[in-house]
Amino acid sequence: METRRLYFDDPRTTEFEANLVACEKAKEGWEIELDRSAFYPEGGGQPADRGWIDGVPVLDVAERNGSVRHIVAFRPAAAPGAAVKGQVDWERRFDYMQQHTGQHLISAAFLGHLGVETVSVHLGESYTTVELNTPALSEADIAAVEERANAIIGENRPVRSHFVPREEIAHYRLRKTPPDLPLVRLVEIVGFDICACGGTHVASTGELGLVHPMGSESIRGHVRVQWKIGRRAYRAYREADALTEALARELGGKPADSLERVRDLLGALKDTRAQVVRLERRLVELTAATLPVERVPAAGGSPFQFVGGLLVGESEAFIRELSQELVLQPRRVVCLVNDAGDRLRLSVTLGPDCGFSPAVLVAPLLPLVEGRGGGRDGRWQGNGARREGASAFIEGVRKALHSVPGA
Repeated sequence: METRRLYFDDPRTTEFEANLVACEKAKEGWEIELDRSAFYPEGGGQPADRGWIDGVPVLDVAERNGSVRHIVAFRPAAAPGAAVKGQVDWERRFDYMQQHTGQHLISAAFLGHLGVETVSVHLGESYTTVELNTPALSEADIAAVEERANAIIGENRPVRSHFVPREEIAHYRLRKTPPDLPLVRLVEIVGFDICACGGTHVASTGELGLVHPMGSESIRGHVRVQWKIGRRAYRAYREADALTEALARELGGKPADSLERVRDLLGALKDTRAQVVRLERRLVELTAATLPVERVPAAGGSPFQFVGGLLVGESEAFIRELSQELVLQPRRVVCLVNDAGDRLRLSVTLGPDCGFSPAVLVAPLLPLVEGRGGGRDGRWQGNGARREGASAFIEGVRKALHSVPGA
């Protein structure tokens, strides 16, 4: 059964009565069919409406062979043939009315101002995106389209819709090729744009309030531009103003001075970071110089040089650099344990000519620290949960060098 679609008559219809035609169990909830409905089913890039039927929440709305199907949370009390009351969530409906009409306006402005056609659109929960058939757009191009679109909004042009027979389509200068249907619904921004569309729209461009671009990206050889439209654009401006004011207060100046103050801070931060790098390098060198190097006889071959150290609260980057600083000598083994407060950070690194994997030393000692880890290329690293076993772990690595197989 084909559903009579009340949103075609008036998209502001949010409450209606209808007869329940069918009710079937769906994958999620129940699927009901009405003889008439104000609920918009998903299509044309516009998401479906939400709302209630006899107080039961509508989770989704879809079209099947001309019938509008409503997915509801649980089965309504009414039986097939009974009258029910529907209520569309107006806030959501009006938001997407603004998004859809705003997208028409933006696409027409891109085509009229730059000669660039729209490839696809998406009316999302946060942004409306317009994908354009061009490999590049400048910020000036997008700004010009924004200005043109907002000028049409300010003119408060009527937005009209009507159905025409397919054979009469040739009399209209449409922005894109219409679907192959006996009756085609046209939506017109008077004097600016006309195209085939089955969506819901505002009554005049003034109801859009504002459109504002929020960024662009390259995709599939095209450019996709994100937009805030209508109430979303106003909210974005309010949030931006609040952020600007808060930033100015933190910086101790006026909003107009914030950019220059941030640049000054970034310059000072860059200098500070460079100084920190120099100091950290010096600290690595000084720490390396304080750790004793012990000669450890090997079961076979020349002796090892062993460096063990227990550190507290150092960063992983510091431990890595310290290991690299200490391990340059042949036959040297460096075992560093860093007490990070919540756990131990374990590191065993081998210098040139050691001839074995550090896992040979570490594996039997992991129970001392309740540890685990892994490694390759002469370096093993891991974590230990038992902090009181740190010293025993370092001593265990040193003793294990006496009997390393194949050394």
